[in-house]
Amino acid sequence: MVPWDQVEDVIGHEPGAVTPFALNEGVKVYLDISMKRFADMYAAGGSLNSTVHLTMPEIEKLTGYTDWVDICKGWQIEV
Repeated sequence: MVPWDQVEDVIGHEPGAVTPFALNEGVKVYLDISMKRFADMYAAGGSLNSTVHLTMPEIEKLTGYTDWVDICKGWQIEV
């Protein structure tokens, strides 16, 4: 995790507005597998007062993501 006071310099967007695309050169994007349960999502749009509606295929394409990871806990429904 990037320290709060370094987010804008490292990522290219201020905290609270970090979008998964239009990032500084060299920033890697990892997508959590818990997101796969949604057909679409609303992501930060690069400013504190904007969001963007994206489908999962659009998120994959626009982010140029590095890999899918499993870091989110407690999202799966226990059967």
